[in-house]
Amino acid sequence: MTLLPHLTSPDTPTTGDPMPANAFTATAASMLNNGDSPEHVRETLGLSESELAEALQYSDQDAPTPDTGTDAPQAAGPASDRPVDSDGIEALLSWAKEHPAAVIRNKAARIRSDLYELTARRETDDAQREAEERVAKLKAELEKVVLYDNPDALLICAFKHDNALCEPEPGTTAPRQYDCRPDCGNTVRTDTHARLLRERADEIDQLADHAPQPIGKRLRANAARLWATADTHDATAQSTEALT
Repeated sequence: MTLLPHLTSPDTPTTGDPMPANAFTATAASMLNNGDSPEHVRETLGLSESELAEALQYSDQDAPTPDTGTDAPQAAGPASDRPVDSDGIEALLSWAKEHPAAVIRNKAARIRSDLYELTARRETDDAQREAEERVAKLKAELEKVVLYDNPDALLICAFKHDNALCEPEPGTTAPRQYDCRPDCGNTVRTDTHARLLRERADEIDQLADHAPQPIGKRLRANAARLWATADTHDATAQSTEALT
């Protein structure tokens, strides 16, 4: 708060020379430019309405609305029903930012800060809602899927009859696990499955070193397929956090 010297009005007797009227005007105009309201300035300096009007001529503020003689609040003018687009809002704030009146500049700064806060809140709410929708969708899909472990094939079958390559009988709800196909759309593998695939591929490759050439060639092809399957898993696997 800025402390002002005690200023008397021109009509108040003083022990010294009275302060000239232009000093009151300059002080009042300075207070108005600092954002003080006209009513506050008039009450603080004890100005008459004519003195306040003169001070307003040298300040950035508009003259106060004349008193209507009633304590009832004045009704605001009707607001426009026309929506303001984002470009219009930005243009208005840019205009207010450069306005000579401090009260207008301050209001523009407050509005821009509120807009930033609302935008951040909306983005947070949207992200949370999208995450909740993804979780609900995955949960609904999982509730429709029956999982079958197939340790011999080193995979899990998330059985869906229409996707199954093992050609299950019509209406069945389980796969033909003895005819499991590695490239079936129902197959699911974990990191543990990928590790076991590599271990099995290493064992087959070692067997190939001691097998006759035709058999060894076939064993090495099988080992290469298992390694490739493990590599594909590592390249495409998604974590639980990514899925949710």
